[in-house]
Amino acid sequence: MKSFVAGALALAGAASAQQSAWGQCGGQGWTGQTSCVAGSTCVVQNPWYSQCLPGTAAPPPANPTTTSTRAATTSTRATTTLVTSTTRAAPPPATTTAAAPPTTGGAYVNTNGLLFNIDGVSKYFPGTNCYWCSVGGLSNADTDLVFNNLKANGLKILRVWGFNDVNSIPGSNTVWFQNHAASGSTINTGANGLQRLDYVVQAAERTGVKLIINFVNNWDDYGGIKAYTNAYGGTHQTWYTNTAAQAQYRRFVQAVVSRYTTSKAIFAWELANEPRCNGCNTDVIFNWAKSASEYVKSLDPNHLVTLGDEGLGIAGDSSYPYQFGEGTDFAKNLAINTLDFGTFHLYPGSWGVSYDWGNKWIKDHAAACVAAGKPCFFEEYGAPNNHCAIERPWQLTSVATPGMAADAFWQLEMGSSSSKAASGAARKFLTRSPGAAVPPVAARQPRSAPPRPQASTTKDEAIRADAADPEVTADFSARLHQMGIAQPNPTYSPSSHARPAPASSPSDAHAPPSGGTGPLFPSARNNSTLGALEARRLAEMAARSEFEALGRKGFQGREFLDLNTIVQMHVLRDRGVADREIEERFNLKQGVVARLGTRGITVPASMAEAEA
Repeated sequence: MKSFVAGALALAGAASAQQSAWGQCGGQGWTGQTSCVAGSTCVVQNPWYSQCLPGTAAPPPANPTTTSTRAATTSTRATTTLVTSTTRAAPPPATTTAAAPPTTGGAYVNTNGLLFNIDGVSKYFPGTNCYWCSVGGLSNADTDLVFNNLKANGLKILRVWGFNDVNSIPGSNTVWFQNHAASGSTINTGANGLQRLDYVVQAAERTGVKLIINFVNNWDDYGGIKAYTNAYGGTHQTWYTNTAAQAQYRRFVQAVVSRYTTSKAIFAWELANEPRCNGCNTDVIFNWAKSASEYVKSLDPNHLVTLGDEGLGIAGDSSYPYQFGEGTDFAKNLAINTLDFGTFHLYPGSWGVSYDWGNKWIKDHAAACVAAGKPCFFEEYGAPNNHCAIERPWQLTSVATPGMAADAFWQLEMGSSSSKAASGAARKFLTRSPGAAVPPVAARQPRSAPPRPQASTTKDEAIRADAADPEVTADFSARLHQMGIAQPNPTYSPSSHARPAPASSPSDAHAPPSGGTGPLFPSARNNSTLGALEARRLAEMAARSEFEALGRKGFQGREFLDLNTIVQMHVLRDRGVADREIEERFNLKQGVVARLGTRGITVPASMAEAEA
């Protein structure tokens, strides 16, 4: 799983200087030292990169006279360097050396008609998305926790980001996979690079979870196509045909795919996340997808390949998602023989359609997949709130519709009360066998937990007394009237006490309109109750917008947090973790942690038990 090639080839160098342990010692275009210090051996990891590995026995070369050749070209394509880490103080653990990728147990995921076959079973499979599992800088322990929960809750498929593109190398604690620069691009195979993806694959192998790994983002988050155009020029639309950008894209694809060609944990390789080419002929993405998928299949014929599109551009109705303006044609792309299944996403809130509309969207894509003879994967879907009420009908439609083979909600949020993620209690996800009716959802009892120590009730009684309904005295009633809560007619009608005096100037925007026309209700500033309701409405709208922007272009970080996340943030602050590190860990907007207040408000569990 951890390496690039099945056999290691020792390269003997005659240079007077020697490369240090863990340094680069060869590869196409390499002009530096090719011999290693004593105790290390130069080992080929791929055609572009060889590395000095300490203590590696030098096997007999498979072909001592092998040379690499490349057709002459007049392009100014930048060279690519692979680095194990730019800031690592110690070598990586033994599990990340360049030994051949181990073949894991089980079988490769494949298709069986209109279904997926996983470990010999063909049925409908549930899954989810977790972009931060690979790029969020999780510890190994946290990664294990995620995958243990996925396994316990029956989520068989997990989609993760296989990209993390930058245009300048960040600090040592920040995960990045690829740095794009016109002078030379870098693929990071170090501890803060592809080794993070290595551990995700390891965890998936251990738990039986299958991974969809994609290679580039249509949006600017985690670099995306924009990181390429920043380095190689051109526009988002020309990226698909930009020779230099596509050459680097393929180098990165090769670097990732070659690490896991024999891993049974890979569900599929995905060419891009939500590729679009606004205003382009649909041939642009079609030709790119055909060429790119053929390339991936040439590297790894064992695993499935898919496009990763939203399903935009399909016969159905006149609404925006059905149109072809974003440069994609679902049925046309599905006909590419090196794409094994179709994907589509569903976000009615972002597309300006109703939630019920989503059921037709699912059925129309399923019909296209049936016509193509390939499975359909309902790969992303979500709503800003009321998840179960909104999303369950979509799930029922997907499970019951021929051609649908799996779904993956957006997104996994460990410990969040607002997510549909696997959490402490076991859950049952919809599934079906071929030809079976929609199964009932079996109820499970929550896991039992030991009783918590009984604390003093003094504080509870004080809280209850403070929260009790106040005695309705004359003063209290007068205060209600003053606030406007008891205003019987808070409108611009003649009988209303809220009716303001005539405007003293034309600029008074809150004076009632003349002639009895205009808004019925007064400005919120004239009534504190209306002001509170308006503030709540605006907050709900902002929270909804933030949810819909998660993982998408221009997202600046979260500001609306659930209680569990706030508690975890306080605990980390009190442990001395820097504010910015906390914000990066939880994908927060810069400055959010500073608004938590003073440090030292959390109480260690041992102290809480002692007080009880």
